[in-house]
Amino acid sequence: MKNLKKTLLVCGLLSVAVGVFAQDEAKTLPVLREGKEDIHIWVDGWLQPGAWLADPRTRPDVYPTSGRRVKFANERDSVVFDVEKDGAYDFVVLTAEGDSAFTRVQWESANPLEEPSAEMLRRGADGKLSKAQARFDVDALVYTLGEIHPDLFSACRQEDFFRAVNKVKDEMPDSVTALELFRRAAPLVTLVGDGHTMLRFPYNDIFTETYLRLPLFVKVSTSEPRIFVDRCIDGLIPAGRKCFQ
Repeated sequence: MKNLKKTLLVCGLLSVAVGVFAQDEAKTLPVLREGKEDIHIWVDGWLQPGAWLADPRTRPDVYPTSGRRVKFANERDSVVFDVEKDGAYDFVVLTAEGDSAFTRVQWESANPLEEPSAEMLRRGADGKLSKAQARFDVDALVYTLGEIHPDLFSACRQEDFFRAVNKVKDEMPDSVTALELFRRAAPLVTLVGDGHTMLRFPYNDIFTETYLRLPLFVKVSTSEPRIFVDRCIDGLIPAGRKCFQ
C-alpha cells in the first residue's frame, strides 16, 4: 500500500512538472492553440495538402521546408515565420486536451546537392573532409555535370561512368584532404572525354604558406617550343623570363 501511495505521489508530481513546463514553454515561445478546425500550413502563400496534427510525444515535431514564409493557422490562431537558410523556428501547439506540443519549422534545401547544409560544408579542425562530405561532393559534381553538359555520355557510356563514380565513393577513406579528393574525382571528369570539361585544381586549399611547391606559374608558347614565366610567387624571377626550350 505504501508503494502504491509513493507511485501515485510521483505520478502526481510528474504531472504538475509537465504542466509547469508546458506553461513555461507557452510563455517563452510563440503559441498556436488548437480550435474546432484543423491546423493548416501555408508556404509562400500556397496552402499545403493535408492538416498538421500536433504530436506532444515528439520533441521537437519538425516541419522541414525550403519555403521563405511559413504560416500555421486555424480559425482561432496563427503563427508566421520568415525562414532563412539553415534557420530553425520553434513554437508550441496547445492541444485541445491541454498538452504542449513542441514544434519546429526548420529550413531544408529543396535540392541538397545545390544548397548543401552548413553542417555539410563545415570541415574538421584538421581541415579535412569527412567521408560523408567527400561522397556528397562527388554526388554534387555528377549532378552539376548532368545539369550543364549538353551530352554527358557522348564519349563515355553511362554505365561505365556511373560504375567509376560508385567505385570512387565506395573506396573513399574516412577523411580526405582537398587534394586527395581532387585526385579521386578528377578522373571522373576526364571520363567525359570532350576535351573541354575539366575539374580545376584546388589552388586555394593547397597553396598556403606552409605548403612546399614550385613557386612558378608558367605559359607555354604556341609559336615556338618554349616555356616562359608568367608569375613567380616570391618575385625572384621576373615575368617573361624563359624557363625551358
